[in-house]
Amino acid sequence: MDETGRKALLAASVLLAAVLIVVCGYAWLSSSPADTSRTRITIHGTGAFSRAQIRDAEDVALKHLRGFHGCRIDSLDYDDTQSKSILALEQETTRTGGSSSIASAISRYGIANVIMLTSDYTCAHGGASPESAKGWGLWYAWSPGSEDASKGWIYIDEGY
Repeated sequence: MDETGRKALLAASVLLAAVLIVVCGYAWLSSSPADTSRTRITIHGTGAFSRAQIRDAEDVALKHLRGFHGCRIDSLDYDDTQSKSILALEQETTRTGGSSSIASAISRYGIANVIMLTSDYTCAHGGASPESAKGWGLWYAWSPGSEDASKGWIYIDEGY
């Protein structure tokens, strides 16, 4: 092989190595569990629940949020007033003919046993700038006797 051929082979090898590094890096980032090591957790009021029950709900939610691969969970909050307000709106939706998974949970478990947590998170999936979400809702129902419950809480739904 002449000098030109060796240089071309070397250049192709370097390019292939760079592509493999980028692909492997992206695969690792997108498959790694969400970083919850610095998540700010707050509780504003507990209503009918104890702080321990709300902390259990937050633990269950954090475990769920770790499934947001390649993301960092910035905060997880429970605000009793906000939760009750949103749940009342969901309940009103069913009175006017609408339906939702949250309203169904309210009917099944009772409005006093359903809560909403909110989360802010940031994801870096290789784009020019990280994607972030503020106020992502996570709804849970208190049903400690259910086999579907984790620490007494059953996942209902999530979203805006």
